[in-house]
Amino acid sequence: MFKAEWSYIRLVGVDPDYRGKGIAKNLTEMCLEFAKKTKEKIIALHTSEFMDAARHIYESLGFKVLREIEPRLGKRYWLYTLEL
Repeated sequence: MFKAEWSYIRLVGVDPDYRGKGIAKNLTEMCLEFAKKTKEKIIALHTSEFMDAARHIYESLGFKVLREIEPRLGKRYWLYTLEL
């Protein structure tokens, strides 16, 4: 799903008791900063229709849908990328 030359983010999660406090956004921003520091050119991730809060965070940080990927367990998924 990810090209060999891309860096990517996988499985960012926050304990339900701490959601809504900006932790997921901070973690994602830390990933982006590290990717920039290591001179990555593109960072990618995938997410699904049941991850609305995550999709909102990714889109607010500039990630764009590259394409829809094969559904899993009856849910839609998208591949997002961000040029650094």
